[in-house]
Amino acid sequence: MQMISSWTKGVEHNRRYRYIWSGDSELPRALLCQTQQGTAFQEQIVKKMDAFSQPMAEKRKEMDTQGANSIAGVFLQSTKHVMSISEAKCKGLLTPGTSLLLLEAQAATGFMIDPVRNKKLSVEEAVASGVVDVVWKHKLLSAERAVTGYSDPYTGNIISLFQALNKDLIVKDHGIRLLEAQIATGGIIDPSTKQVMSICEAKSKGLLTPGTSLVLLEAQAATGFMIDPVRNKKFSVEEAVTSGVVDLEWKHKLLSAERAVTGYADPYTGNTISLFQALNKDLIVKDHGIRLLEAQIATGGIIDPVHSHRVPVEVAYQRGYFDEEMNQILSDPDDDTKGFFDPNTQENLTYLQLVERCSTKQVMSICEAKSKGLLTPGTSLVLLEAQAATGFMIDPVRNKKFSVEEAVTSGVVDLEWKHKLLSAERAVTGYADPYTGNTISLFQALNKDLIVKDHGIRLLEAQIATGGIIDPVHSHRVPVEVAYQRGYFDEEMNQILSDPDDDTKGFFDPNTQENLTYLQLVERCVTDPDSGLSLLLLNQ
Repeated sequence: MQMISSWTKGVEHNRRYRYIWSGDSELPRALLCQTQQGTAFQEQIVKKMDAFSQPMAEKRKEMDTQGANSIAGVFLQSTKHVMSISEAKCKGLLTPGTSLLLLEAQAATGFMIDPVRNKKLSVEEAVASGVVDVVWKHKLLSAERAVTGYSDPYTGNIISLFQALNKDLIVKDHGIRLLEAQIATGGIIDPSTKQVMSICEAKSKGLLTPGTSLVLLEAQAATGFMIDPVRNKKFSVEEAVTSGVVDLEWKHKLLSAERAVTGYADPYTGNTISLFQALNKDLIVKDHGIRLLEAQIATGGIIDPVHSHRVPVEVAYQRGYFDEEMNQILSDPDDDTKGFFDPNTQENLTYLQLVERCSTKQVMSICEAKSKGLLTPGTSLVLLEAQAATGFMIDPVRNKKFSVEEAVTSGVVDLEWKHKLLSAERAVTGYADPYTGNTISLFQALNKDLIVKDHGIRLLEAQIATGGIIDPVHSHRVPVEVAYQRGYFDEEMNQILSDPDDDTKGFFDPNTQENLTYLQLVERCVTDPDSGLSLLLLNQ
């Protein structure tokens, strides 16, 4: 890990330390410096919000694609020891308040940083790996939304940190602090909102490694076309390079992979031969050839360029196109021959396995999944109550939203659950206060013990995960932090909602058998590219 030459120095508990910056670019604009009195720290932002007046295009020219980096950790000069911010807090070198500010700045600028192993992690990954304390998970997930985006309670759209601050969805001082951290490390982040992009664009954005990107593009070339998913067009390699869908630097490698379709020239006879024939003649590196064959098999069969058709692997073997060893590799590949990398799970897969993970296959409603035995009745009811409590019952097949009454009438939900779902729907429409007759919100009803606590918390979690607590009287949503500041619920309830433990995680993941918050379950869903709906992917 590179360390910059300019350091912020100080003494805390009679120890000298240095902050480590995770990068070798110029000193970022935001510094943390120690006050002269005691061991307290004072956050001193060198570049204030007048940075907004500087055009972002000009700012981007000053920084590389990832910008300068946030403070990664602490370096003890006396022992030359590098440690994470959390470790420095545990050792008493940083106060909890200072540590949280530094970690929130990391989350708000893209990554949590492990300076010991020189790794960048999401908040979830950082908590799981012990780089940050679990007690701060909720606060850091909240700060991470400065990168992933906030849900606009009025439109449902994903909006940036700056927009959320303008709409008063974030406490002002907290929002400005996160914005300053972003400005100091490269500019305000505009979250990607369900954006479809080409493999090359994903590479340029750092979402895919160059190696993974090239393997995926070679698979496209070897199966017939280069694909532009944004314009929904297919190209030859030459056309794809000309149109900018793939980078010029990869043209030669992709033209080589494209010969798996157009055929290879046999150097001994001059004839055009297929990929599997070229592999048999040792004209292609074995691992590379197997990877291209796998891609062809996964998309319809091995391509015979001479006869212009595809051949299933079993038929190709029966016709003597390759031997028993190659047939065994293609029929039952082991880890050594799985040539495609899943960037989400870090697994090596066959191309067919990777393709299967790209689609959601059959989409069905929660009730249909229950009737097919894919979800238990209990899990199904909890998921449907969460829908009712957040505004609509959803028919994912027809991409329609209903009230509970409409959903029952249209057969989207079973009649037997109508009463329970109408009760959950009151989290949106409001509850009747038996003492005053007024309409009150879910959190008010919970405070008045009109709802069973666990049930109410589950409905509140669903609302928070989908944009904020719903106030039926004023017809808007309120972020949990703002609701607490306004006195909508007490410290105990705020703590439960901010950092739920296993006893209050009311949603069940049928794949992993874990109890989760609704937000955690939603994060495990896949987004339907056509409807934009969140779908729970079931591993049968």
